[in-house]
Amino acid sequence: MCRILLISISMLCHCFTQAQHVEPVKDSFILSSLPTYDINGNYYSYEKKYDHLPTQQDSIDFRDEKNEAFKPIIDSVEREVSIQQKRIEETNREYYANHKQKQYAPLYPREGKHLFSLHWISWKKFGSVNIKKINTKKYSIKGLQKDDKGNYVTIDGFLIPLTKGKLCFIGEIVTRTSGNNNGVACTKNGTYTFLSKPGSKYWRLQEMENCEGGELVDYVDIFF
Repeated sequence: MCRILLISISMLCHCFTQAQHVEPVKDSFILSSLPTYDINGNYYSYEKKYDHLPTQQDSIDFRDEKNEAFKPIIDSVEREVSIQQKRIEETNREYYANHKQKQYAPLYPREGKHLFSLHWISWKKFGSVNIKKINTKKYSIKGLQKDDKGNYVTIDGFLIPLTKGKLCFIGEIVTRTSGNNNGVACTKNGTYTFLSKPGSKYWRLQEMENCEGGELVDYVDIFF
């Protein structure tokens, strides 16, 4: 019995001695980033292992290291997105340039009432003119635009169609605005040209210089 007891004690002592040489197990922690994808759709993740609970400074360092590691991928993606966006914009420009329906002035003006304006007065509250056909080569036109401040534009005469978008006017146009030409009416009497560019909705008087001179101009428009 004593012999058995001695053997048991000896074995326990041996096990205790062996246990002194076993390394204690350390906790490990891993920080992982959210996924990042390259232009081909490949998946990337950044991880870092710590033998201690990560501190706030560890988190900051991890973020900076992750950003630095992913920078080439992110830059590449941004470059490709920029290139593709420019291609899309160029494609759109080409499409609309080829398919945009431009409005062209008719060769012969439509009979009846038309909107009429001088930009100094208003482009929102229009005046009107009445156009009547005399024959295919000549139309009469008469009308005005005015406001409650004493500003106005009048037109009275004849229109002669020349080409699409171009009319010859013979007659009188009078413009008066309080801020121009010292408030004195500017009268143009003679032969003038009204022109419409593709995409416009009106013919515009080309002899547009105001009587005040300089760079002061009057935009007198007859709408289709």
